[in-house]
Parts: sequence; C-alpha cells; structure tokens
Amino acid sequence: MLNTFLSQVRDQVSRNIIKTVGQSNLIEEAMLYSASADSKMIRAALIFASGKINKSISDKSLLTLATAIELIHTYSLIHDDLPALDNDDYRRNKPSNHKKFSESTAILSGDALQSLAFEILSDEMKDIEANKQIKLINCLSNKIGPIGMVGGQIIDLSSKKNQLSIDEVNEMHNLKTANLFSFSCQSGAII
Repeated sequence: MLNTFLSQVRDQVSRNIIKTVGQSNLIEEAMLYSASADSKMIRAALIFASGKINKSISDKSLLTLATAIELIHTYSLIHDDLPALDNDDYRRNKPSNHKKFSESTAILSGDALQSLAFEILSDEMKDIEANKQIKLINCLSNKIGPIGMVGGQIIDLSSKKNQLSIDEVNEMHNLKTANLFSFSCQSGAII
C-alpha cells in the first residue's frame, strides 16, 4: 500500500516537473537534468499525505505544492554538490549538475529552480485564499533561508574546519533536513 502510494506520488510529481521546467534552452536542460533524476520524493509524499486530512485543498494544489518542494530540494542538492560546498561529483547515481554542465550553469540552474518553485506557488494555486498562500510561501521561505536550510549549510561548512559538538550536528540536521520535512507535513494544514 505504501509502495503504491509513493510510486503514484513519484509518477505525478515527475510528470509535473517535466511540464513545469520545460526543455527549450540550456538552463532548462540543466534544471531538468537534476530535477527529473530518480528520487524517493519523500517530501512530496508527505505533502500529499498531510493534504488528505484537509478537505479544502484540491489535488491540483497538492501537486503544485509537492512539485515546488521537490524543486526546492533539488536546488539545494545542486548547490550542495558544488566545489565551494561539498564538492561531490555524483548525485542520484549520475554526474552532479556542475560536472554534467559547468559550475556556473549549476549555480544558475539551482537559482532558477528555487525561483520557479515560488513562481508556481504564487501563480498556480488558484483555489487557495491569498492570505493562506502568503502564509504558505512565508513558511517555506523561513524553512529554507538563513534561519533554516541555508543556516544548516553554514554549520555544515564550518564542520570542515572545526569539529562540531553533538548539539551542533543535531542543529545542522534539523535546519538542513528536518525543516523541509516539517514544512511538507505542515503545509496541508496551513491551507
């Protein structure tokens, strides 16, 4: 049952990512290269699951929200793999974005994925009241910004120079990973 649910989520979100990103130029090709790579899409699945308890959100809005969170997650992975951060050559069993294209293209494709996520959240969720849409966008911005995912990345970078305490490691994981999970669980209830 769970595997069927996860498979359905992956299929729906993957198709929507391809439709949303497009493939008409180099930046879209780089965006799609990473965004359409095999993924568990746990965050998207949590959005669909949390949305099932809220009868006021449409399946289309859930799909938009799930797509947006996967675009944000992909942007974070592209940037995390860059030479200035973790310098990883592979992601999801294929060359990292900066290895497939270039470092500058990877930076811009990550930036574009983040921007696209907010664009679709503000444009494609027509059945959501404007004040709830703003609350949702604000919540996501908070979860990925300097007191969220980016703040966790800064702690991660400092770990390369200094040994982190267990509290610092926990804080890093809370900011980098748990924030997107908590947003995915909360978002269905926000709307």
